[in-house]
Amino acid sequence: MFAKYRKRRRTRVEILPMIDIMFYLVLFFMVFGTFRTETAGVPLELPRAATPRDLARDHIVVAIDAKGKLYYNERQFADGDLTRALLPPLRANPDRVVIVKADKSVRYERLIQTIDAIRMAGGVHLALAVERAAGSGGGAR
Repeated sequence: MFAKYRKRRRTRVEILPMIDIMFYLVLFFMVFGTFRTETAGVPLELPRAATPRDLARDHIVVAIDAKGKLYYNERQFADGDLTRALLPPLRANPDRVVIVKADKSVRYERLIQTIDAIRMAGGVHLALAVERAAGSGGGAR
């Protein structure tokens, strides 16, 4: 007899747990989106280009600072020492790309000396690092 008068419970969506999850997702992407993946530890001002290309992740990075000093794995090297340091990774995989990050004030002659040191180690796939110029379209080719 009282079955007719029982209150029916409405189903409702609890939104508070969903808000918590969305907050954690936003926080996750804000924190991990700020990490740089390519830190060489050497302060460089790279030249800008309108048509840069993104390369594969399996590469070797050699940096040349404004004073012409060479860096590989955040350690400073002379030309001959750089060649000896690059021999093992390039012998293990001769198809690896060697990226040269040179400060824009580096002399052309110094850049060629570095490329020669890399080629003497067996590096045949070379790339020069640049920063994307403002208003360059942003598409990777």
